[in-house]
Amino acid sequence: MALNNKINNISTVFDFLKKQWIVVLAIIVFFVVGLPILRRWSRNQTVKNAVNENDNASTEQYVNNLNPVTSQVTADSITKRKDIQTASTAIANVFRTKFDNNSWTYYLNPTNWFEWGEEEAFNYLMYQRYNFHLLEQLYYYVDTPRRNLKNDCLDYLTTAQVQKLQQLNIL
Repeated sequence: MALNNKINNISTVFDFLKKQWIVVLAIIVFFVVGLPILRRWSRNQTVKNAVNENDNASTEQYVNNLNPVTSQVTADSITKRKDIQTASTAIANVFRTKFDNNSWTYYLNPTNWFEWGEEEAFNYLMYQRYNFHLLEQLYYYVDTPRRNLKNDCLDYLTTAQVQKLQQLNIL
């Protein structure tokens, strides 16, 4: 009797599969293909949201620092020493990172077509080598739209200057 019930149960399962094979196949395809795609899309949206929040913070900080009063208040909250603030601003001006480089008008200024003044920036970095952590903060939060000073030094300085800074454990 128990064997007949098992056979009947198996036959009803096969009858169900014969009639509803498309639905079963769709469910299997959804779990095998669709679910990983949805997870990947969700992760990508999370990353995009984080990037957009960082871009919004960068833009907000850049706009706030266009006002000299707020930029001075921010600089004073990092350090009150004017020589360090001047050095950070001068380095940002020499590297041409103080302004928005993504604008199409950036390429209309002929002085932006060439690198110049890296020796001046190197001299500021050497003079302020013991205050490099403060220079980094000022450069990131006040003088540029969220750019890293170490990366910009590696990009804009010559290899001999970079090696000299690395020997002194500045970079």
